[in-house]
Amino acid sequence: MIKGLKKELNQDNVPPLSHSNCSDVNARRFLRLWKNEVERMGSEKASLEKVALQFQRTRLIITTICFVMCMICRFLGPEEDNLQMIDIEKHNG
Repeated sequence: MIKGLKKELNQDNVPPLSHSNCSDVNARRFLRLWKNEVERMGSEKASLEKVALQFQRTRLIITTICFVMCMICRFLGPEEDNLQMIDIEKHNG
């Protein structure tokens, strides 16, 4: 983001993506999932939302796990500090 702020971005100064994040790979995967949905449900009952959730499932699960872990750490971090401060007060008092 800093590079983009300081100067114009182009193919030469943007790092390459991993193969699994390339648009052609993801477009083929999404199209395959969509075709499977149409084959199973028919073109009238096929659900784009269901396919989109299936497409993003792994990333959604990992993101949710990371979010929950961050919230737990955010809650427990200050609690640990409070317990240490109480112990210090007990030893000094």
